[in-house]
Amino acid sequence: MTINELNFEHGGREYTPADFEDQWDIELDIDNENYEAIKKHTTICEHVLRPKYSTVSIAKTNDGKFFLIWEETHPESVPMQEVYGSPQDGHDWTAEQYQEYREMDDALGADETLFVPITRREAYALIVLCWLPEEFHADAGL
Repeated sequence: MTINELNFEHGGREYTPADFEDQWDIELDIDNENYEAIKKHTTICEHVLRPKYSTVSIAKTNDGKFFLIWEETHPESVPMQEVYGSPQDGHDWTAEQYQEYREMDDALGADETLFVPITRREAYALIVLCWLPEEFHADAGL
């Protein structure tokens, strides 16, 4: 998911790709080594945890608003590597396996793109906590 694919409505306004100027992908899950600090500095962690096999992004609009955006997959959906093995482990996927996996995934239903508005402070706190080493956190006021 990229800002070039975003289309949603919030607060009576329709947002399209032209409304976004920047995007940061983050790891927002309980396995993140900074999860406790993330919970301390933001209000969204109690409501939004990164679903398994999904990406979480912070998107900034042209008018300075921030949204946390993620895709939720069907709970029974699994990555292709779990079905056919990983290419890093020497498994080569055939065209038939790609087609079979796509049909199986399509049968479960499309991913749903969800979003929640966040403050500028929350956005930058998440970026610092997820992207920068811990020694920079104090300099960022975290």
